[in-house]
Amino acid sequence: DMAAAAAFSSSCSALRPSLAPLRRWRALSRPVPRAAYSTSSSPRSAASDEATIISGTQLAKQVLKEVQRDVESWISFGNKRPHLTVILVGDNPASHIYVRNKIKAAAAVGISSEIILRPKDISQEELLDMTVKLNQDSTVSGILVQLPLPDHLDERTVCNAIAPEKDVD
Repeated sequence: DMAAAAAFSSSCSALRPSLAPLRRWRALSRPVPRAAYSTSSSPRSAASDEATIISGTQLAKQVLKEVQRDVESWISFGNKRPHLTVILVGDNPASHIYVRNKIKAAAAVGISSEIILRPKDISQEELLDMTVKLNQDSTVSGILVQLPLPDHLDERTVCNAIAPEKDVD
């Protein structure tokens, strides 16, 4: 699923900072002569006679395969398998779907993950305490707090509490 691949790729930049996906995108995009898709017969300059066609499906598959290889290579060098912890507060259906897709994408590339589900009435203090504990947990490679949070919680404060090296958003 292209959306899951794109979401996962963007949210894992902290685990794998690289310009490689952009380079792959450029390699997959190819110029196509305007005559191949235009019925206009008006003369145009050479520069305007080309369009770029990108295969989103092909790009998503290629990015997923590369991330799989990167994860397996990371592990083969004796490192621990990356682990993503997602904090999901409340019962927003869109947030649940989005998080479920991130978890599926993580599994597809060999990254373990978990969802910590908390009720919408969780206190700011409880949420911050949880974040501090996850920051200190050596088994957690990345932390994601799914937004939006309920109105009584300060999103900026919660997100800023995540250690930069574990912040995958």
